[in-house]
Amino acid sequence: MQKFDSQRLSALSLEISAIRALCHTWRSPRNHRAGGLIAFDGRYQHGSAGADDARAIRWRLREFIELARVDGIVIDCTRLVYEWGDDLSFTTVGNVPMLVVLAHNQLEAYRYAINEDRIRLSLNAALEEMDSHIRGMKSLL
Repeated sequence: MQKFDSQRLSALSLEISAIRALCHTWRSPRNHRAGGLIAFDGRYQHGSAGADDARAIRWRLREFIELARVDGIVIDCTRLVYEWGDDLSFTTVGNVPMLVVLAHNQLEAYRYAINEDRIRLSLNAALEEMDSHIRGMKSLL
């Protein structure tokens, strides 16, 4: 049997985007449910060059929702620089309620990627709204 030549191996990074995600959770003591905050930071590439950024955002959202098992999520995009680019969308897994926080000067660029009824202009207000929504859900116990 021939020995495998390890020199044939090529490194492959699964980091396809420079966009970073910071994740936080909170618990609702009333009904034992959880909320999540994911904040994206970085520069979304223009045009079709942004396709990998979009893919990375979708992966991180799915990963966070599945691993943290949150019942509602707030997505903070105030530090995600986006002017225009392909495929940007914010979708969640299993119909998890979602709010997206933008700065006022970001509204026009993000309008096509986010349903207007999900956009909020204050992180604190979005967190309070989502927390209230989660507190109103049926208890897990």
